[in-house]
Amino acid sequence: MYNAGDFNTTETVHLPFNTFSSDDPSASVTVTDLATTDIHIHKDGSATQRSSDAGVTVSINFDTVTGQHVVHIDLSDDTDAGFYAAGSRYLVRLEGITVDGATLNVWIGGFSIGCTLRPATAGRTLVVDANGLADACAVKVGPSGSGTAQTANDIGGDVNDILDDVTGLDGDAMRGTDSAALASVVGALADAAADGDPTESDTLMKYVKQLINILIGTAGIVSFPAEAAPGDTVSLAEVIRAIHADVTGLNGDAMRGTDGANTTTPPTVTEIQTELEENGASILDTLQDRLTATRAGYLDELGAANIPADVDAIKAVTDVIPDAGALTTIAADTARLTAARAGALTDLIDGGRLDLLVDAIKAKTDNLPEGIQKNQAFNNFEFLMVDSTDHRTPKTGLTVSGYKSIDGAAFVAVSGSIAEVANGIYQVDFAAADTNGDVITYRFTATGADDRFVTIKTTT
Repeated sequence: MYNAGDFNTTETVHLPFNTFSSDDPSASVTVTDLATTDIHIHKDGSATQRSSDAGVTVSINFDTVTGQHVVHIDLSDDTDAGFYAAGSRYLVRLEGITVDGATLNVWIGGFSIGCTLRPATAGRTLVVDANGLADACAVKVGPSGSGTAQTANDIGGDVNDILDDVTGLDGDAMRGTDSAALASVVGALADAAADGDPTESDTLMKYVKQLINILIGTAGIVSFPAEAAPGDTVSLAEVIRAIHADVTGLNGDAMRGTDGANTTTPPTVTEIQTELEENGASILDTLQDRLTATRAGYLDELGAANIPADVDAIKAVTDVIPDAGALTTIAADTARLTAARAGALTDLIDGGRLDLLVDAIKAKTDNLPEGIQKNQAFNNFEFLMVDSTDHRTPKTGLTVSGYKSIDGAAFVAVSGSIAEVANGIYQVDFAAADTNGDVITYRFTATGADDRFVTIKTTT
């Protein structure tokens, strides 16, 4: 279905459409019984059509070309008042037209009115120069739409005035030293590093240098504050000083354990043993008691109550091992199985019973038909034609035409002749050209009968 695009209510819509032969979809034919009353226009998906055909015309066989037609719709015709309106979309269909003897109802196209952005003033366009730059005349400025027309580059002049008014921005890159106020806050590279809390008289550069001295500078912290416990309003330097003072034995040199005031004389052996006492006994006594208890437990497991039971269980298993006579019986059974296996293998070898059965089946399958051979003539291909009224009664006395589509190509007439057999059955003798493909669809048509389609796959 053709989409003609977007229009306004002063324009005319032109919708082209084609008509083709029912026997050969690639052949164009004319349309008959087409009048403007057969053209129906629907608005915004409504099933109610336009009440008048005024303003609608049709050109059949447009430019004297058979099968090519155009419907013309004048949107300025307001016979059906308000039917053509901005913001609506329309569908156009043909009802009851005759093409190649068949009555058709078809959709041919659609269009819209005022659904896309269009210039407010007719004929206005966007001008693009040779360098790809676009010029536009701003007729209205601002959301109210009440602005006046602008002259060439007057907006650009206003922008330049704004740029000139910005301190330090005069068309080049902005330079901070152009502002005396900014320079007084930032300071200069020659400023000395600050010390202590920030003040209004110190510049940003002074505090940058102070931070560098604290981190890696040789000057370090000029005045290290006294120690203080961590808390709100306490600086990191005060906490570091407190940590340094609280670490016993850490006085700027490597730490030595005996320098600490809290380091006492090492304990004696007796004192250590006293600390290791547990419920009045030493750790060694406790370990010895627990080892003795564990040993006793294992000896109980090996006692008379457990070992005989394990021996009895082993004996119960060995009692069921076959004796010499049973082993002889097993050997005889094995021999019989070996003989049966040899017999089965004999059936499988060439000349055996199974081999003879396979040969007999092959002899039957060798005589099965091979189907239709590719690019080979094939006679007496039969098919059924039924009445187009009830679509089931076999139709006799027809003059049947045959067409073929080989491997997805367009339908063309078959070369072979078609003749009636009986009872609605017809036959065709296919020439080699009619079977020259891998997958072929045949179409058989006749007046008063349904088209018959048959698809085959050839063999090689």
